[in-house]
Amino acid sequence: MAGASGHEGSSRVFLVVEDEPCEARLLALELRRYAPALVAASLAEARSVLRAQDALLGAIVDIGLPDGSGLELVAELRSRQPLLPVMVLTGLLSREAVNRAQALRAEFVCKPAGRENLDAFAQYALWCSRLESPELARLVQQLAPARQLTPREAELLALALQGYGRTQIAARFGVSEGTIKAHVRSILIKTGEGSLVALGQRILCEAWRGAARQR
Repeated sequence: MAGASGHEGSSRVFLVVEDEPCEARLLALELRRYAPALVAASLAEARSVLRAQDALLGAIVDIGLPDGSGLELVAELRSRQPLLPVMVLTGLLSREAVNRAQALRAEFVCKPAGRENLDAFAQYALWCSRLESPELARLVQQLAPARQLTPREAELLALALQGYGRTQIAARFGVSEGTIKAHVRSILIKTGEGSLVALGQRILCEAWRGAARQR
């Protein structure tokens, strides 16, 4: 496993999971233009990194690894950081892999990943990391009128995107978890999304595109 270099002030890092040494080195070098990057050559090494690392900026994961599918790791990353920017790489185009990557809300790129893809990915990941809780709340409030979300639904969505679980939100609102589930169903129906995480990613992507247009 290769360590990060430079950017000593950064608290978060990128993770590159790639078993081809040359490819892994190139990916890490590109990402290190923006923030530190750690490299793992297998699922086992990647899991070791995750045990030692509190939070990631983003992850680039090869599907074909010596000890399993990189998509297994993406699923684990999703449970750990639901809105984490993830890019999945593969040298073999497979409908099943594409569908699985999309279900996990990961960007799917065929090898070799171009510098333009990597730059856009790194910039988006850094932008997401700079969004503090008030900024996430502001993005949700901008969405609320267009989707006819009630104030309670907007507050619930903002809390969920900040990492609060259903039990925590129910306790905060002083209601049952069943009531929270009903609110979530209403939010998803109004927004046309399948999950709060997918909705959160859409909000972030739309806000990122808007910010990019203004630059």
